[in-house]
Amino acid sequence: MISQQDILSIIEQQTGWAVGCTEPVMVALAVARAADLAGGAPPLKVLVEASPGIFKNVRSVGLPGTSQKGVSMAAALGAAGVEWKANLCLFESLTPAQVRYARDLLEAKKVTARCDHEKSGLYVRAVVENTRHSGEAVIEGSHNNFTRLVKDGQVLLGDGGKASAVAQQPGVNDLKGVPYLDFIELILSLPLTDPRVQRLVEGSQKARALAEEVISGGVCCLQKLGIPDTLQIMLKEGSLKDSLLDKIRLEVAAAVAARMSGLQSPVMASGGSGNQGLMIGITIGRICEAYGVGQEDLGRALLLAHGTNIYLKAYTGIISPLCGAVAAGAGVAAASGWLSGMSAEEMGTAVENLISNLYGMICDGAKASCALKMATGAVEGVIAGSLAKNGVYFRSEGIVADMVDQTISQVEQLTKKSFHNLDKLLLAAEADT
Repeated sequence: MISQQDILSIIEQQTGWAVGCTEPVMVALAVARAADLAGGAPPLKVLVEASPGIFKNVRSVGLPGTSQKGVSMAAALGAAGVEWKANLCLFESLTPAQVRYARDLLEAKKVTARCDHEKSGLYVRAVVENTRHSGEAVIEGSHNNFTRLVKDGQVLLGDGGKASAVAQQPGVNDLKGVPYLDFIELILSLPLTDPRVQRLVEGSQKARALAEEVISGGVCCLQKLGIPDTLQIMLKEGSLKDSLLDKIRLEVAAAVAARMSGLQSPVMASGGSGNQGLMIGITIGRICEAYGVGQEDLGRALLLAHGTNIYLKAYTGIISPLCGAVAAGAGVAAASGWLSGMSAEEMGTAVENLISNLYGMICDGAKASCALKMATGAVEGVIAGSLAKNGVYFRSEGIVADMVDQTISQVEQLTKKSFHNLDKLLLAAEADT
């Protein structure tokens, strides 16, 4: 039986701070660790092998502190002297000199990036060699979970040796088999005084501050943010109204667009994704402000939203062919429903309402248009909650089954069986263009 502390531990693992899209950060983190194992000397060779899902999410997204994209550049940045101990925030202190060094590595053809089609989910292997030493690092399962470390051929971690600290803790997969309504009841009983809950509140506050800064023009981005700029024009013209939902749409789109362009600022991730963390933090913060509720209710609502998002990842995967706006939108649906007084069973209905609407939205890689998808997930999540509150629900229709657990099981089966080749097809399509 999963405990309150297990749930708090899992939420803590899946809601850390991150600078930049977490997949290129994962690539750079693996390379930085391998470079450190090799002694930190200038590399002669940098090799990265990553799963199709990682390749898909790195190819088109902006890298913090640069105007470039791609797996090779992410790997080169990892070999440019960034500190691996900074974890998923290692790009926060990236300097222009390090960016120039990374470009030099690429120009000298010292970096090789390969897609390992035999791997799935979250997987990166990095090897760094210099004149005297070599280092190897493998991350898999989560964005910062090292499962293998090798220095000069000597295995330090993995291969039956020492297990990583993350591997010894409860993980997302431990949520499988826990009925969703039981999970919600556990979330509702968690102590709000726990510092891990307060961190979620801080994440929401920083997400909203970031959105406001982007909208006001106070954030300098290396790429033009066409999506939030256009939404602001539509607000001024009257095509969009100054309503709660349209404010949420604009703020989520603005923050995500800035992040996808390579914004060098930390955000609170959710389920391994900074975009999903921004969606949840901004939307739930906005709703709580509109309802006039206090910090305790904000904390509880954030636990419900992040918790539901992470719970669904046990069935769809941390990295998935399914767009993260679906699971995060379901989290918004459950949390916004709770704020309006719904029971656990009604929150389950809200989740199903969101799934019936947005299931089938694919993840075609991290990029600028993720701002549109995240904004859609946020708004539709609020609407799904309102529908459930007003007794609107669907039973035995399409993907929705008789009970929420059956619906989630169908989501798992359809995602794994129908979309299992999606990443490979997307990468092949890109190679043909």
